[in-house]
This record gives sequence, C-alpha cells and structure tokens, in this order.
Amino acid sequence: MSQQIYNVLLREKQTFKPIQEGFVTMYVCGPTVYDHAHLGHAKTYGLGFGLGFAVVIDQAKTKVACSNGTYSWGGMASTAFWIDPVEEITAMFFTQLMPSTTHPIRPFLRSLVYQSITE
Repeated sequence: MSQQIYNVLLREKQTFKPIQEGFVTMYVCGPTVYDHAHLGHAKTYGLGFGLGFAVVIDQAKTKVACSNGTYSWGGMASTAFWIDPVEEITAMFFTQLMPSTTHPIRPFLRSLVYQSITE
C-alpha cells in the first residue's frame, strides 16, 4: 500500500515518492519569532524530523546527551522513547506527568542513562 499525502498547492491527494529511493528527509526552517511555534523551530535546536519522530542532526545544539542520528519522540504525559544507533541504546519511558513541562524529567533520564555507559 502506498502512502498518500495531500498537496495543498494542487489541492489533491498524491502518492508519496521519496526523491531518493529508500531515504526520506524533511526540511525545517529556523525560528519564527513573530508568530506561534511550529515544527520548523526544531532545526534551531539541532533536530530534524522524520515520519513520526525527531532526529538529532547537530548534537551540540540539542544540549542533551546523545549521538547524531538518535531518533526520539515525547508524549503528552512526559512519556518518551529514544533510539541511539551509535551507542546501541533503546529507551522507553512511561509516566503520567502532565503537562510534560511540569518537571524536566526526560532530559534528566537521558543524562542518567548516558552517564551509566562504562565503555
């Protein structure tokens, strides 16, 4: 089954075909200081976006322990997952702390996990 996307310019559904077969990227712009936040702000913080998750493209800008290429997502109730293919780490964190900005528990967890690496 092919993936369908809505082309807002042509006002029709089209079959999604990546430019490079087997590889999908997404352009995100920098911050829009005069309007509401949007996905484009992510690139300012070292992230890009795939289909359903964020991807670290500049670890230094994230200000969080991880490797370039780490992909992750956080949920509304502070839940999170991340996969770091460089360090071979897969982490899933399930909690019910709402809103997710109540306590910075996700970056604390990530720091603890990376501090435990002994290699």
